[in-house]
Amino acid sequence: EFGYELAGIIPWAYSLSTTHNLTTHGRPGTKYLYYFSQKHSIQSTKNKGEPQRKSHRLPKESPFGESPHFGIDQFPKQGWVPPPYKEFFNRKDEEDIQRLLAEKPLLFMSNKYTMEWRHGPINHIPLRTLREILSFLTPHYH
Repeated sequence: EFGYELAGIIPWAYSLSTTHNLTTHGRPGTKYLYYFSQKHSIQSTKNKGEPQRKSHRLPKESPFGESPHFGIDQFPKQGWVPPPYKEFFNRKDEEDIQRLLAEKPLLFMSNKYTMEWRHGPINHIPLRTLREILSFLTPHYH
């Protein structure tokens, strides 16, 4: 769900947060993605606790324009600094995690399976393909 956000919007927001008081908004699950934001709010929910599917406009000065939907060619060449998630999430007191990561690197996959535009899932990795990918990668990564 958060692939574009992790790749483009969050690094831009993090870069801004180093010089500005930042207010951010996100869907449920984004609290720790925006840990650096002084004021991060979570979108409200609608029926049965399911989050509203509402895209917020980006500020006019955004390198992506105002639309939260952008192409790779719009990624900024400057002012793009990924947050230091490794330092934020690193728990030196957790010896098991440290030992686990010493054995194999951690691999993160972004694959959302959700209703889109009142239709079934559109941009996801199918289950059969996902099983093939994971069977290949699991021996080498956590």
